[in-house]
Amino acid sequence: MLLAKHAPATRDLETALEFARSESLSPIERVWIYTEAVDLIKTKKSRGNVTDLLVQAVTLAREMDSADPNRARALTAVALQLCVTSESLRNRI
Repeated sequence: MLLAKHAPATRDLETALEFARSESLSPIERVWIYTEAVDLIKTKKSRGNVTDLLVQAVTLAREMDSADPNRARALTAVALQLCVTSESLRNRI
């Protein structure tokens, strides 16, 4: 997980996405990486990929057990990222 946390901080999008796709991390860790990767993509102004990453994060979050408190955390993280992304997209138009 240490390397996975380091990838978004170094702005290395491809490495971060490799970790997010990895089954070795927990779902909440993978959702976190996807939501952090959205920030990396936004700096590159690639709108289509933002949606793809958020869909991946939502899919992972919804697969989590409904009794798992991390499910709510993951869905909240995605919702917050969506709000921020939608606002930044509106400002660009």
